[in-house]
Amino acid sequence: MSRGKKGSNRPLLEDHDIYDITFRWDFNAPKTAQHNALYKAAFCLDPPTDYCSSFGPCPNEDVTGLGSQISLFVTAIVFSIAMLYMPRQCRAMLYAHLTVTFSLMIAAAISISMSQLTYMDSIFVLVSLGSPASFYLWILSFMSFWRPEYFPLNLKGRGSRGSKIEVQILRTLSLASGAFALALALITFVNSNTIQFSQPWCKVELGGDLWFLLLWMVPLTLQLLATVLLFFVALLLCWLWTKRRGYNAPKYTVLVDSDKDKEHASLDAPEEPAIDLVTWTERVLMDQYRGIMTPTLATSIITVLQLIVIPTFTILPHPGTGLPENAATFLILAVGCFAGKPMDGYNGISKWTFYGVRLLALIVVAAWIVAAALIPYVPMIPTVPDMTVVFMVITVSCWCWWRFSRSSMNILLPLVFISLMGIAIVAAGLLSWYLGGRIMLLWLYWTDSFKFGFQFTAEELESRPLKQLPTDYLDTFMPSMVTYSIWIIMWCATSFWAYKIKISFSELGRKTFARAHILKFCTFIVTPNIVWVESTFRTRWSSPSLDLRQALSFGQLFSLIASVLTVLTLFEEALQVDQPTWAAIFFSRKIPGRPVSDASVSESP
Repeated sequence: MSRGKKGSNRPLLEDHDIYDITFRWDFNAPKTAQHNALYKAAFCLDPPTDYCSSFGPCPNEDVTGLGSQISLFVTAIVFSIAMLYMPRQCRAMLYAHLTVTFSLMIAAAISISMSQLTYMDSIFVLVSLGSPASFYLWILSFMSFWRPEYFPLNLKGRGSRGSKIEVQILRTLSLASGAFALALALITFVNSNTIQFSQPWCKVELGGDLWFLLLWMVPLTLQLLATVLLFFVALLLCWLWTKRRGYNAPKYTVLVDSDKDKEHASLDAPEEPAIDLVTWTERVLMDQYRGIMTPTLATSIITVLQLIVIPTFTILPHPGTGLPENAATFLILAVGCFAGKPMDGYNGISKWTFYGVRLLALIVVAAWIVAAALIPYVPMIPTVPDMTVVFMVITVSCWCWWRFSRSSMNILLPLVFISLMGIAIVAAGLLSWYLGGRIMLLWLYWTDSFKFGFQFTAEELESRPLKQLPTDYLDTFMPSMVTYSIWIIMWCATSFWAYKIKISFSELGRKTFARAHILKFCTFIVTPNIVWVESTFRTRWSSPSLDLRQALSFGQLFSLIASVLTVLTLFEEALQVDQPTWAAIFFSRKIPGRPVSDASVSESP
């Protein structure tokens, strides 16, 4: 019998000492309970291959660890921002993005070679590799074969030979990451006797329903296609209308840019009414609601319109559908309503009428928000940005009726705008139905048509396991970008098509984002990254350990340090931007010192 300390006769273990090293899973306790965590740790030391545990596949901290996820999200988002706004920092951000990407690829490859990668972890790696930044990089890398300047690498001040070699190496690495993703997709979804996944029974138990999360960009792509389709339908209708014999192009309107432009504008039709999207919206609002509309309120409405591309956040099946988005846009409209002062006697409108109309409009919006928050099972309740688009459709339709003659556009355009708005609403609803919106679950509950052989309440439906309820994969964020196209259509129809003016797609893009800085940031940065991050989280079956001593290995700690450095670089660039530029960005104004046609923040201001 072994003894204790020197000089002590007491043994370390007495015969009557009993140590229980049996681990049990308590189904009545949360998964994070200490005894359940110990059971999971012991079980995952050598997981069986013939059945799947109640808590699902065992986690692989080297692949799905907390540090890896945070560094991956941070570097991908910062790199996408750098490609769009900070060309001077693209080189450093590109190296950081490739470093984190290849660390994930190497960890996944080692796990595959040792048969330690589960099916769920493989899906996670695929979704993680296919970030918006990676897609932008792959596209630019492919295009750089013909146009080397497209590759996102700032090479000013460097030798030409060394620069070419660096571009070739980095382009090869970026395309290699895409090739690795394709190869991993093949071995994930094609059965093979050579490559074995860990805990294969979990794949059988949980099914292959997670496969569609790989295509997180499909909802955005299909909505983009629907947007383009509506745009060309409106263009075709306007083109056919202007081709008729009795059509007379309208005279100049309030849409020309300045009094100087009005003096030089043609009486038949201005050659080029150089007006961007935001300026057009301001002038239509100010002209249609004279005496009631102010520049501050117009800016608030324009800001809300730019936020429509952000996916709607839903807290379902509980009350609060779109509540964060509605609350934020309501505050923006409230500030716009009461920040501007009325002009006494202007257009015969008193202060009481001025503030009364605004207060009544805010009450209607607030009632709409409360109804959306308190009635959780009514599907497809439009948000405040959606209703703002409807308001603009009504406004522009009335404006066209009064500003255009019958021989031009006063009949066609209102019909086109209202019809396309209805089609856009239906299209957005259908796309949300088929492409992952949780609104589908509530619609099934509402119509009592859930045909899976069981009936549950909405709360019980949410808690069903994945193998019985595939709709648990449905998105919390519902992208609805189709209605956003109506705003573009109304601007083009009243600014270009009515005057028979042709505009190139490049010029159309410049004038769309000339002052719509928030719209550009939300379209290319916020929306795709929100959808991607959510898809990544939904493929992460095993939550990472919150114990930093277990969750952060040396490699993950190194990745976190690299991501922190990218954030610090981003903040440093932001601090170098002067206050007038920031004011122009947030209030949708022209960037100081730049032409309005180039006022979009396409590079570091």
